[in-house]
Amino acid sequence: MIKKTTYLLNSIFIVASILLLALVLRWSVLEVYVIHFQGMMPTLFSHDHVMVNKLAYGLRAPFSSRYISQWSEPKRGDVVVFRSPFAPHSLSIRRVVGLPGDRIFFENDNLYINEQKIVKQIPSERKKDISWVRDEDFSDGGATEDKSHYVHWEETVSGSTYSILSKKRKTGYLIFGPYRVPPRHYFVVGDHRDRSQDSRTWPTRIAKAKGVVTFSRSGPGSSLFIPKGTLVRTGNAKWPEYFETKKNVNLEGLFVDVEVEARKAGLAGNISPGQINAIEGRLSAALSVSNAQEFIGGKDENMVFEMDILGRVNRVWFSCEKTMELVSFLCNPRYMRWGRTFFRVHHWGMEEGRGMK
Repeated sequence: MIKKTTYLLNSIFIVASILLLALVLRWSVLEVYVIHFQGMMPTLFSHDHVMVNKLAYGLRAPFSSRYISQWSEPKRGDVVVFRSPFAPHSLSIRRVVGLPGDRIFFENDNLYINEQKIVKQIPSERKKDISWVRDEDFSDGGATEDKSHYVHWEETVSGSTYSILSKKRKTGYLIFGPYRVPPRHYFVVGDHRDRSQDSRTWPTRIAKAKGVVTFSRSGPGSSLFIPKGTLVRTGNAKWPEYFETKKNVNLEGLFVDVEVEARKAGLAGNISPGQINAIEGRLSAALSVSNAQEFIGGKDENMVFEMDILGRVNRVWFSCEKTMELVSFLCNPRYMRWGRTFFRVHHWGMEEGRGMK
């Protein structure tokens, strides 16, 4: 009886140890995720089972988001898995394009990083990733589009290239940003630029930056009226940030301090001392302006916090066009994309970061 009990306890211990080890490895080392959206086409497709390297940036404590040791950070171009900023229990996969401190701007499908336009061009030859795109991939959600409505581009940063899709015809002129990526955050987008919900389009909890500027003149003069709504701006002529006065003020002496607020909500309004040096309108001939203090309060929480990034996508384990009817996460063997088995998801090479300072 004692031997049977000992054998049973040993068996339970071994099974429990194996399960615990599997959970630890899944949490800290490697895990497989299934994609259920088309926002990363043509790099990743719906029903792709992707292998995520959770050691890409460091080793986390089991069942925690805290790093035991961190040896790297996400790079521009990495395809990452992360907790959604607005649904912490939901996971998303997107491509990192903006690092902490980067200034990101989208203008009609053109991506700018730190005022540098990122090169994109139509590929000279058909690429392997685009060969998997079908007309049916554009018809979900009631849409009646097909491949002919889209252009396959290759976008290049620092010598590394990946595929993106964008619509041929737009409804309006689309501008996103500019955004200043805050510390410990990342700006992410989908490769299917017109069908991806990402840092450009997520609903944001935004606020405008506020501060105080000083209007001054070179010598004494009569009282000068500075109306509410007077615009001042930073000195960067290409990418200025505008601020407007919040009340009417009379300048009686040589200078006067006035509270101003950023014209646009977001992080870009958080500026350093001395950045405001221009006045818009007739007052520019008589006055000068400056800010002696830092502007704070601008918020734009549509970016991904570094601790919410769980790992980097390395390969597609296997893929299919359709899943089983009763078990939606299992591939239907009749619709396997065999050529995508162990398909590699490319990342930046050694040249990452050159020209992006």
